[in-house]
Amino acid sequence: MRIYCDGNFDLFHAGHLRQLEALKSTADDDDAKLIVGVLSTEDARGRGHAEDPVWSLDQRTSLLRSLKCVDEVVSPCPAVPTESFLEVHGIDAVYHAFASPSSDVKEAQQIYAAPIALGIFHAMLDYNPDRDVPEVQPIKNAVGWSDVWERKGQVQDKKNVRLLTGYDETDFDPEPFAQRWLDAVKWCEGETVLDVGCGSGFLGDFLPREGYVGVEKSYSQTKVFIERSRRVVISQDAQELPFRDGAFDHVISHSMLEYMPGKEAACRAIREMQRVSRKTVFLGDLRTIQHGVRPDKYVLDGSFRHTLFGRDEFYDSEALPGFVVFDGWWGPADRFNAMHRKQDTLHLAIIGGGPAGCGLLTNHALNGEYEKLLDSGVAILESGCELGGGKLHEYRGLRSNSHGCAFFDAIKELGISAHDDTLDKKEEIPMTDMHKLQQSVGAWHEANLSRHHVSRSMTGVTVVSVDERPNGQYCIKYTRDSTGDAIHELMAINVCVCTGGKPWTPSWVVEQVDEAKLESADSYFKENLSLKGDDARVAIIGFSHTAFSLGDLLMKKHPSAKLTFIRRPTATGTMPSIYFPSTEAADDHPYEYKDVDVCPETKRVHRFGGVRGDGRTFALSHAPHNISTVLDPSKYDHVIVACGYQINAPDMKDRSGTPLVPRRDYSGTVTSSQGLLFPDHQIYAFGIGCGLPPSKETGGEPGCTRRSDGIWLYQYAVGSIVRNAINQRSTEWRRIYNRIGNNASEQTLLHHIGGYNMFSQEEWDNQVKMLVEKCGITNLRDSTPIFEGGVGGGAFVDSLHRLYGCEAIEGCDQASACIDIARKRLPFGEFWVGDASDLARIPDQSKEFSIMNGVTPYLNDLDHVRVAVEGLVRITKPGGCILVAENNDLEGKELAGSLRKKSHKLPSNHLFIPNSFWEGFPNAKVLNHHRDLGLKNPMAPYRNSVLIQL
Repeated sequence: MRIYCDGNFDLFHAGHLRQLEALKSTADDDDAKLIVGVLSTEDARGRGHAEDPVWSLDQRTSLLRSLKCVDEVVSPCPAVPTESFLEVHGIDAVYHAFASPSSDVKEAQQIYAAPIALGIFHAMLDYNPDRDVPEVQPIKNAVGWSDVWERKGQVQDKKNVRLLTGYDETDFDPEPFAQRWLDAVKWCEGETVLDVGCGSGFLGDFLPREGYVGVEKSYSQTKVFIERSRRVVISQDAQELPFRDGAFDHVISHSMLEYMPGKEAACRAIREMQRVSRKTVFLGDLRTIQHGVRPDKYVLDGSFRHTLFGRDEFYDSEALPGFVVFDGWWGPADRFNAMHRKQDTLHLAIIGGGPAGCGLLTNHALNGEYEKLLDSGVAILESGCELGGGKLHEYRGLRSNSHGCAFFDAIKELGISAHDDTLDKKEEIPMTDMHKLQQSVGAWHEANLSRHHVSRSMTGVTVVSVDERPNGQYCIKYTRDSTGDAIHELMAINVCVCTGGKPWTPSWVVEQVDEAKLESADSYFKENLSLKGDDARVAIIGFSHTAFSLGDLLMKKHPSAKLTFIRRPTATGTMPSIYFPSTEAADDHPYEYKDVDVCPETKRVHRFGGVRGDGRTFALSHAPHNISTVLDPSKYDHVIVACGYQINAPDMKDRSGTPLVPRRDYSGTVTSSQGLLFPDHQIYAFGIGCGLPPSKETGGEPGCTRRSDGIWLYQYAVGSIVRNAINQRSTEWRRIYNRIGNNASEQTLLHHIGGYNMFSQEEWDNQVKMLVEKCGITNLRDSTPIFEGGVGGGAFVDSLHRLYGCEAIEGCDQASACIDIARKRLPFGEFWVGDASDLARIPDQSKEFSIMNGVTPYLNDLDHVRVAVEGLVRITKPGGCILVAENNDLEGKELAGSLRKKSHKLPSNHLFIPNSFWEGFPNAKVLNHHRDLGLKNPMAPYRNSVLIQL
């Protein structure tokens, strides 16, 4: 059944709502639809309204469309609903509300003549709160806060909005607060706002006018707000919002929940706000403690208590899920805010809040990118109760590997207070002190995160798994419950695993030694274990830092112990790599080293691969010990594994559910030079058990094959590498195209996967043909060896196959979902996952036609483009040609921005290339512009192609 009513609906009140809800319920049909017509200003005047509506037609229409009892809105509606109108809209019943049983009857018979003649017209009595609700009289025994606010709106100065809303005697400034909120929720023009508990508008005055709706339980406060601002405000209890699900982009409720009649009522109101929000819910100025009785403020006799919240009530709460808690923006320090985002996908999740995890945050701070990171969203998840120190304090018997002053570089640069400044010296310091220094760094980050509205510090949590979703994002499942029963989820685009390491036992050791006899060096470091006797025979399996640090510890406790260091069977040499601060220091010792053992930048010997700290002390002391590559367990009282660590990572799966297992070698878990744990995923890792391989970026000695590891490196070189990798343009676009590829069906046209949705298949083929012919590329045939970098799903080479019969095709793309499509849809070609700038697997001069089409806009920078094009030059035969198509011309950047504004809210993240760049490639010819070539895509006015003839 379809029910129709029309009206002015100006100054929408409880009577309007009650009537509309009653109309919807008149039909016994569960599928009944309520259609509401909104009169224009002219038609409202014609209906006898003496004054023009206070609210505009758009305001009235928007409000009605947001109501859950209204199914359709006709705006503006006809002043007289004709039979034709009723037929077009399929109306079964028409209702009109009268002020009294006898009023307006004659006029109604004229206006509603058509539905009356059809026998579908019904009259009802309207309800007007101004007429039907008597003024609230002074209340001697007030029921609660609602009585206080109602009375304030009646008796206090209507012009003093600060007083009416209770902000008298406070320093609350609504204008900067409103702007901070708009920035925090990333409000865009055209987005709607619901202000719950708006009072008479002290804050609402500074929120966007268009798309604004205020909700206030107090009728007197509502009237004041409307009369002074003409805004859309309705009187309604926050526990029963009348709006449909997702009716508003953003919901804000500031200093309201403390006045709800109890926690249960407040939680119902919060859940209602979450229900009607599409994007964000902001709860401001939540109270944690009661204040004294203030009868002068209450304007009524009585004792009133506030509803209080604790921060922990929002942490992964089943009742209040998905909120981020942060410090209040004004007033006492005991107040706080909470923010809920419907699409709460963070830029970065750091799993592990010890020295490595905090090191990545510190690196952002040191490079001026801290606030940007926090605004984009970062969560750091730590199993302990605080950030920074990790488990360093458990290594009580050891000293640091680096001088104490190294740990003060970041501390001093960020202005962090250390517990003991005397540790800032060129000496190794106790691990317990290093733990306290890193705790200071962690506390600094926790303080900053606690103030932020998006990012968060999550301590006391255990990460259970990391699962890739089809859209390329990662779902981090975690628990705060020791039983692991209550599982919560967090979504992130990038993940960095900094979970520390677990002792690693090589397979050749497991094969030779009974598991019951194997011991771990970690147990001796942490538990202060003793040997079975002072002259015990001990096999220490390992020949690097962990092994020699254990040797030093055992010799201090058991000077007569017989130590033998067992190297892997294929190892050679009897002297470990030892760190020296300079070549002069190594020469003075004397210590033999090679040129490849010296760091070119610092001139330190074995800067990364050398034994340091206590292990170095032992190695240089000439303490008695043996070295062997043969392990006979029967000869030893103790067999202690000291082979370092492997990453202690949670379970991880790709989007198909296949487990992701980190690679490892004898020195630990293996990552790429950018810190990627897996080549086709945005999962990074570093820390104990998982460092980056030495590179030009990390520095260090050329001959080092071990990991770049250490707290200073986490904060500086390694941190910078991972930070830059995460923020690369190509990283973001890889995620986007993986999502597009995963969402594509078998019927999706390949060029639509590449973003050219404006073309049919025929039109796309014509575009490819036109580009190839304009470039003078001829003699393409089935056997022409062709390579495309950034092939996507294969749209360009698919057209070459259809147009010219080409089949000897190879291509790469960093988005594996797109490569999967190319392999399935183009079985004649060979396609692999890889960056367009890394073509090492392709032989020199093996291709006749090499292409990159629409790839350069997504590369990181000009150096990235240069390496990619140089790779194409290397693999292309003399006499062949290279086409680098669909490049953004730097001269057209302003034009590109103006064209983009017509269809996008945000600016593009594309690379623009100056024409001068191509001068670095001999025989390169720039074809300006695609529009001049006859190409018809929206980017043609600012894009060009480059042809390189070899």
